[in-house]
Amino acid sequence: MVTNPQNPLKLRRPALFTGLSLLLHLMLVLAIAALSWEVWVPRVEVTWLDLDNRLGAPTSVTVRAVARPPAPTRTPAVRRPKPRKVASLHPLDAGPPRPDAGPPTDAGIPGPALADMAPGDAALVLALQMDRIRRSPYQQAVRRLLEVFYDHKTLLWSSGLDPVQDFDALLIATPNPYRVTRTFLAVRHHLPRSQMRRALGRGTRFNNRTIRWSRLPGGVQQGEIPSPPRLASDPRVVLLRDGLVMLTDPSHIPLLTTDLSTVVPRPGAPATDAGIRTGQGWLQSLQRMTQASGSAPAMQLLGVNLPRLVQIPPDIPLPLSLNVEVEAVDPTDARATLTFSDESTAGRFLKVIPQRIARAKGSILLRLLGVTDLLDGIKLRRDGVRIHATLRLTGDQVRSLLEILRNLIPQVHVPGMPPRRPPDARVPDAPRVAPGIDHGSPSPLDSGVVH
Repeated sequence: MVTNPQNPLKLRRPALFTGLSLLLHLMLVLAIAALSWEVWVPRVEVTWLDLDNRLGAPTSVTVRAVARPPAPTRTPAVRRPKPRKVASLHPLDAGPPRPDAGPPTDAGIPGPALADMAPGDAALVLALQMDRIRRSPYQQAVRRLLEVFYDHKTLLWSSGLDPVQDFDALLIATPNPYRVTRTFLAVRHHLPRSQMRRALGRGTRFNNRTIRWSRLPGGVQQGEIPSPPRLASDPRVVLLRDGLVMLTDPSHIPLLTTDLSTVVPRPGAPATDAGIRTGQGWLQSLQRMTQASGSAPAMQLLGVNLPRLVQIPPDIPLPLSLNVEVEAVDPTDARATLTFSDESTAGRFLKVIPQRIARAKGSILLRLLGVTDLLDGIKLRRDGVRIHATLRLTGDQVRSLLEILRNLIPQVHVPGMPPRRPPDARVPDAPRVAPGIDHGSPSPLDSGVVH
């Protein structure tokens, strides 16, 4: 008897068994993936404590960098308490504690400490020495990073200014990266004031409106940016001094318009105490932003009072402050100093972090991305309440990290203003941007106000 080759039962059996086999294998793969999810994607959650604010929207809550104890209850008494000195001090004195001195300059004179150049509510301070970066292999990557900031799109988008070539130093200070309308910006530059003023006028021009200038005491010019391109809730103004541009809250105007020629420091007083009540100390630090460029790191990030800013997994002790320094060379050594409340907390951190690193190194995904090579290079050393971390980075790794940071910065949409998307025609130095990354895509944090 000859079997009919077209018998449907004969054809269904192989297909049926093949389908069952594929289904069982798929279920097995899913089960293994579910059991080993942390091996693929290690999770370290970081929560910003200020995400209720919609990227610069007005708020009635005043956020301070340092919590003050409650005021004592007023009771009748013959002895009156002495007035607190901090009431009339520069905003820096109401904020985080600052180092006693900054990095030494080539001339041996202490340069300004990074926190001395920022308002007192600043929790994150970023300083870029452009005179060093423009001669480095990272100038294009830094330029791409700055292009996505809200302040860059508000002031510099069509100004013709190149922050890497035309600026000598740049300071960005903020109480929270999502409070974009409370960021303090300071720029040291080498351009004539008239040229800077014309350039800022071009950068803020929209619908036949542009920045409006007025004169203030001390030879300072104040500029009011129209909305748009400025957010209507953004109260900040531009201040022009010779060689210095500042974007600041109007409450700082009396301090930043001080006449520096009247400074008479007390003999033996620290630099941060000279003229601090009238603002000279703040201005002196800003004027000397580039004095430490010979020895200061090209890129420096300072985070203070971190427990008031972020939350991390409870098994990882959170430092009180963090200072990161990166030189503009290839290769470079990235240095970080973490300061804890006491030595026991620092010791617990030094015990927990190697365990976290070991778990992350077991991740197949991170191994494929090449991150495990970076983790292998981290060196930790404890010195009392401080932990020093160092990491050797190649030029490509630095550029990749700057590109990752670029894609994490939220993009602010100004109502009535066409989106000013980053000019992605400028490709980074190396490596090239990974395909599929949309630099103008909305942030998942707040799709209502982000472009």
